[in-house]
Amino acid sequence: MANYTEITNKGIQTRLDERYTKEINTLQALGFKHLAYCLEDHGPYSALKHSLAALYAMRKREVLLVTWPFRLSLANVLMATEDPPTIALCMGLGVKFYTSFYDGTVIISSDFRSRSVPQASSKVLRLPSQGNLADTWAEHQTKALALSGQMEFLSERVTFGDYVLMSAFEEEAVQFF
Repeated sequence: MANYTEITNKGIQTRLDERYTKEINTLQALGFKHLAYCLEDHGPYSALKHSLAALYAMRKREVLLVTWPFRLSLANVLMATEDPPTIALCMGLGVKFYTSFYDGTVIISSDFRSRSVPQASSKVLRLPSQGNLADTWAEHQTKALALSGQMEFLSERVTFGDYVLMSAFEEEAVQFF
């Protein structure tokens, strides 16, 4: 399981802003605002364990950090909106949206094809990609607002802590094929 921390290093923040300029601008046009810069640390020796995945991530221009002892960390940008309360994660593959509800249900969608499949017992609703960022967001927003008539959002204003919880929940609730 990954550990998540906010990035305060201005140099890394600048690299992320440059890498994800297009995604950030598109999300801002859709009503999102900057939430945080996130470092996803996969633990000691993970750079060795996940070396093939790291090579693939570098091909997708992910911002990767390797620290002692061979810790692999991915740096990403988080954006947020309140209509409905949703976090957007900018990553090398594309953008992933997260919306959570009080009963533990989490809606996840992405503008890229995902190999993740929610386990039957989980409360993760994985929406299929719509092919582009604006259409994927429109579908995600429609589904989240429809569900809000049946259940309450976890919070009206999402935080970095909410992202950490939803991401950990996703790690436990999905299988990758």
